[in-house]
Amino acid sequence: MTTSTVRCPFCFSEKEAAAPVCPTCNRETEIPASLRKELEDLIRIRDQLRDELAEKEARLSMGRGRPTGGPDAAGA
Repeated sequence: MTTSTVRCPFCFSEKEAAAPVCPTCNRETEIPASLRKELEDLIRIRDQLRDELAEKEARLSMGRGRPTGGPDAAGA
């Protein structure tokens, strides 16, 4: 059976991915469930804002290509 390993974010030594504490520096490396949930929520909000921004940029670029009714639009 093989165990997956990761680097400790504090001392950069290899540790088992499932280990909640680094055996080298004895620091907790497990991310609490509440922070994981908050991260998921923030990623979801970020993605929604990116989609909204892309939609508004597309509408803005379409609007720039149309005549506005000014003096240049009279010959169009």
